[in-house]
Amino acid sequence: MSDQQVFVVTDPAEGPKAFRVQTRVTSRGEMAVILMGVDCAERVMCHESVSFILAEGEFVFKVDPSTVGILDQLLQQGALRIERVFDMGGGRPAPCCVLTPGGAPQPAYEGTTGRAANS
Repeated sequence: MSDQQVFVVTDPAEGPKAFRVQTRVTSRGEMAVILMGVDCAERVMCHESVSFILAEGEFVFKVDPSTVGILDQLLQQGALRIERVFDMGGGRPAPCCVLTPGGAPQPAYEGTTGRAANS
């Protein structure tokens, strides 16, 4: 389990909130990544189950309207890095990520057109 702390805006009407990045192994053997609120009851599931094998430490970030802004914030903070982007079918992108606690800031996510902007 990771003990990394990040600051994320989940509601534009509120400021950034502190979250702990927690990891677990799912029953399918995949890495689950969950943001748990430090001073709030919020919980954000960041991973998506996939039908293919990932390398150890990799996870697919769940991209939907409620999490795409969170992905960019985590990239800006150097909390994770996009290794590659899969097409989940129908043009739905699936960024394959690794956690990088204390890492260098990363460029914003661009979807299926590439790993990330400026990469």
